[in-house]
Amino acid sequence: MGMNLPQNPMKNFNGFIAASIILIGTTCENARSEPTKSPAINDNANIAWNELQQAVKFPPKPLEWSVQLPTDEQKKKFRKHIVDLAMLAADKAKVFYLVYPDSTNVIPAKILECQMLERVFNNGDGSQSAVIGWGNAQDALLADARLIGKDRCDLRLAIIQRKQFDHRLNQDAFKIEYEKGLRELIRDCPQCDAPYEKLLDVADHSPDEKARSIANEVLALPVSERNIAKAKGILQRLDAVGKPLDIKFVALDGRPVDIS
Repeated sequence: MGMNLPQNPMKNFNGFIAASIILIGTTCENARSEPTKSPAINDNANIAWNELQQAVKFPPKPLEWSVQLPTDEQKKKFRKHIVDLAMLAADKAKVFYLVYPDSTNVIPAKILECQMLERVFNNGDGSQSAVIGWGNAQDALLADARLIGKDRCDLRLAIIQRKQFDHRLNQDAFKIEYEKGLRELIRDCPQCDAPYEKLLDVADHSPDEKARSIANEVLALPVSERNIAKAKGILQRLDAVGKPLDIKFVALDGRPVDIS
């Protein structure tokens, strides 16, 4: 069975941009003549936000793929469709926060833009230009003082992780920058749980001495019960290396068995 993918989602985008540019001009003109926002502006912002919410909903993989494996061409076509939808959604998010800079949804729209550009990279060819576009959006969002709390912490972590795809940074250099970035994030945002978990992931892939050091370091910090358990698990694994297993049981035939 073939896939029934929608037609090119970009075909109406020129009209969307043109209407948005007109709306930007109208909004700016109204801002000069009216000291307060009119109810119409708020209504338009709500309508645009609802449309943006719909734009970031993506179709699932075709049901027939669960019965018959797709061909390489089908998978390529589906990924291209997702990239087109993600690019359209990213552009709509940018138009939204440019047209409605005072909306309470400006930061969520900028976050959506970053997420959509990440999706473009993940479903595209992984090109350096896609990484740069994604990174530029993240950097612009980070510069917005309205991004606070967990959202700022999550963005900084996403930026740290995104750098592994930057072709200008080799993997050895990335590992150094990655751990450094995690430690800076823990210092600046001690209430955020994710950086501790990522640091323990570093421990899991490190030589024993370093793994033990990181696990003990995390246990001395104000981390969640989940990360406490993860750190203790690393230490238990390291302590068990080279030691016999102390397992005793009675076999089905009644014989006592001592694994050690």
